[in-house]
This record gives sequence, C-alpha cells and structure tokens, in this order.
Amino acid sequence: MAAGISRWASALDGLVSDLFADRQYMSIVERDVRDGQHRNPTDKDYFTTAYFHRPEELRGEVEQAGLRVEGVYGVEGPGLNRNRLFLDAVRTCCLWLIRLQGSQPD
Repeated sequence: MAAGISRWASALDGLVSDLFADRQYMSIVERDVRDGQHRNPTDKDYFTTAYFHRPEELRGEVEQAGLRVEGVYGVEGPGLNRNRLFLDAVRTCCLWLIRLQGSQPD
C-alpha cells in the first residue's frame, strides 16, 4: 500500500480548520494546486515542505518503482466535517477553489 497527499489537501484542511482568513494561507493553497509544491514561508504550522500529487502522478510513480497498481482511491474529502463552521467556510471558499481549479491546464 502507498499513500500520497493530494494537491487539494491544504484546501480541504483550510476549510475544516478555518484557515482561509489568512491571505498567506490562500497563497500556499494556490501554489499547491498549481504545481504541487507546498511551501510554507510563514512561522505558522501550515505543514512542512512537500510535493502534493495528482492521482495520475501516483500511478506513474508506483509503476516506475516496479510495483503493480491495482487501484488509486481517494480516502479523504470535504464531507469529513459537517458542522456549522465547516458549512460557513464552504460558502466562503468553494467558489474561490472552483475558480482556482478552473484556471489549471488540463
């Protein structure tokens, strides 16, 4: 079994943890989604330096390592937290995230 971190991980964490009030966090998420390079130039605990994947990249990396891929599955998503704070954050951030995704090349 292998696990990777999605390019959308920071976006989901930002929604659940109400981090989008911080413009610096928004910039971190934009880069994560754009090129997968997670960089935290702040002194806040916004995770470590890392590369965040797209699903098709995971498949390729695992196959390149000589392993057989039986499936690639998402195990986390925006439905993990359904409290009121989460729903309010969704209203505030979802359109921004959708626009961000729409600006990405196919």
